[in-house]
Amino acid sequence: MEKFMKEAERVLKPKGCVALYCNDVPHILGYDNCPENPARIVQEMFALLEPYENKEQKTAWNEYKEIFDAITFPDKERAEDIFIKFKKPVSWIKGYLKSFGVYQIYLKKDPENADASMDQIEQRLINALGGSSETIVEFSIKYFCLLASKHE
Repeated sequence: MEKFMKEAERVLKPKGCVALYCNDVPHILGYDNCPENPARIVQEMFALLEPYENKEQKTAWNEYKEIFDAITFPDKERAEDIFIKFKKPVSWIKGYLKSFGVYQIYLKKDPENADASMDQIEQRLINALGGSSETIVEFSIKYFCLLASKHE
């Protein structure tokens, strides 16, 4: 972070702005009475990837709290409660996870289990929701961002 702040200090004009954003785990909305909790299944999908995370990914899942504390510009703030809702097929969540760099590490280290575990969890999600991989569900993703501006 120290290197980043030195570079930001160097390249930003006075009152220049740094903006960082990321998002939390997607949540499926409106399925409270399922035989198995869809939110727990999605959490398990993310938990599968946890052993393959690096320090930067763990920082993102902590909503950049460490980064915020490390920003040396005096004018800074967090925006934490930005939610976006959208509808996608159930299969979207698996594709979303497979796009993560951490999944690619898992796939490289254990290709058989990586694909099989994602398929198994997707099937559990389909069973819990009572549909197919193309069943449309509503997702919500929480975004958060850090804003900071360089002094004059």
